[in-house]
Amino acid sequence: MGQYGINLTAQTALYQRPLSFTASTGRTLAGTYTGTFTFTPVGGSPISYVHTYNINSAGTLTGTVGAPANCTLTGQVVIPNPNRNMFRIANLQITNCAGGTPFANGNYRMLGELGDDPVRPGTSDNRLVFIAVQNPLGFWPVTLLTK
Repeated sequence: MGQYGINLTAQTALYQRPLSFTASTGRTLAGTYTGTFTFTPVGGSPISYVHTYNINSAGTLTGTVGAPANCTLTGQVVIPNPNRNMFRIANLQITNCAGGTPFANGNYRMLGELGDDPVRPGTSDNRLVFIAVQNPLGFWPVTLLTK
């Protein structure tokens, strides 16, 4: 069997940005973020789901995954070190998902960062980037949501 490798390069300038839930103490994580996830079932047509995450100034997360999944999201966002651009969601609850969709009801754990938007130069701190997502089915790929 072949060997596979991965090389990770630290983005020091991005990681060393302060992060908080309010603008007065760093880059602001609080806000509303949206993104589209497209899933293509085997032998089927692509289906797109719009994700919406709302994070308030206390770190409470609420949100939805739109039709046809119709999931409800709740959780708590934690900033472990306000001098570093990283957050975690230790207990994201996804509930009410319709059967037959790629979303599973359950408890999810995530790590992420607040990133810049490469499509719109000059805009910064407006993109949630989930680096690792652990869920009942294993791991989700990187997810991007824009403010």
